[in-house]
Order: sequence, then structure tokens, then C-alpha cells
Amino acid sequence: MAYKGHLRCFDLLLHNRPLVKTFIPAAEELESLQKAAISLDRANDAMAEAKRASEAAKETIAKWLRDKREVDIDKLPIGELVHIDDVVMIEIARMRKFDSTLFHSEKPELYQQYQRDLAVKKFKPLV
Repeated sequence: MAYKGHLRCFDLLLHNRPLVKTFIPAAEELESLQKAAISLDRANDAMAEAKRASEAAKETIAKWLRDKREVDIDKLPIGELVHIDDVVMIEIARMRKFDSTLFHSEKPELYQQYQRDLAVKKFKPLV
């Protein structure tokens, strides 16, 4: 692997396996990397807050339908549409999802054969 400029790296080892690869950016790179990390941290916070706000708004609407119109959207069949004039349209849509819990309980050996470890990138800002 070729790197431009000066590269400093060291590994912390645990049982002779790399646990953490630590890179020290050049001084001229540090500010832009820190800005990116701050931006990532703020974006993560904003996404979490947006999700909370979205769920709260949905619950407010669903509660209004239950309490004021005696419609429980959790019990509506697939394909049903609910329209609140000038407010929202709710579509009860189909989503196919594999039931891994049921599969595991009915075919545990086969379930184990199809288990795979996948790499997941978790960026954790330090600024």
C-alpha cells in the first residue's frame, strides 16, 4: 500500500493480534479530519433526534385516530389507506421480512449453517 506524505502508525496488540490501529495525522491534516468528525457527531445526533421526533409525531397521530375516531392503525389490513384531511395519508403497506426467530426455532442446525459475521463500520467521533 502506498501512502503520500509522512505516515505514522502503531498497533496495540492483544494476544499477538492487532486490536487498534492508531494513525497520527500530519498537522496540516488534523483540522479537516477533526471538522469531519465534529460534523459526523452532529449528524448522528440530528438523525437520532429526527427519529425520536418522527416516532413521537406518528404516535400523536395514531393516538388521535384511536381516541377520537376509534381507528387502530395497528389492526388495519394491508392495503388500507387512512386520510386525515390536510394532515396526513397513512398507507398500510406490505413489507416482506424474513422471520429469523421462527427459522432458528424450527431449523436450528440449518440456521447455524447460514450464520455469517459481517464487517460493520462504526465511526465514533472523539472530538
